[in-house]
Amino acid sequence: MARVDIGHGQMEEEELETVMQRFVQGEIDVLISTTIIESGLDIPNANTIIIDRADRFGLADLYQLRGRWDGHNTRHMPTCCYRGI
Repeated sequence: MARVDIGHGQMEEEELETVMQRFVQGEIDVLISTTIIESGLDIPNANTIIIDRADRFGLADLYQLRGRWDGHNTRHMPTCCYRGI
C-alpha cells in the first residue's frame, strides 16, 4: 500500500519541511502538493509528476516543475493533464 501525504503553501513552515524530509527519505511514496513545492527542490528519487490543468501553466513553469536530468539513472516521467474546451 502506498504511503501518501500532502504539502501545500498554507502549511506552517516546520510542518511542510517535515513532510518534504519524509518524502526525500522515502517514508512517503506519493506526495500531493500545490505548485508552491516547485521552488528549489531536487529530489532524485521522485520519478513521476502528474500536473492537473497543465493548460494553465506557461512552458517555463512546466519546464521548472518537471525538474532536470540529475545525472542519476532515474528516468523522469512528467504527465500533463488538461480539460478539453
